[in-house]
Amino acid sequence: MSWLYSAAISVFLLGLAPGVLTQMLLRGKYRRGLPERFGGVAPWEGPAAPIWLHAVSVGEVMAAAPLARLLASRHPDVPLIASTTTETGRAVAEQRVAAARFVSFPLDFRWAAERAVA
Repeated sequence: MSWLYSAAISVFLLGLAPGVLTQMLLRGKYRRGLPERFGGVAPWEGPAAPIWLHAVSVGEVMAAAPLARLLASRHPDVPLIASTTTETGRAVAEQRVAAARFVSFPLDFRWAAERAVA
């Protein structure tokens, strides 16, 4: 069944591709974090395994910021990776969340997610 889901997402993304590519070329949108969306997240090299906190966009970043502060106060030795889906969410996260790394969340493909968490 997962192959059917992946196939449906692929068809959907192919339909969006012309508009996204046009926005990338003309306005520079969607370029930031593009490798990360395909699972190109650099492996974590720190001594402690990080906690990955994900918020889709600005509203969820605002809701997750207190959790990030609580995690940092209770577990100062554990780094935090913050991911978002939108560019504006990432910009707000970079201002409001004390994370060791900020990344764009991978596309919803098994291979991209596996590469991102490897």
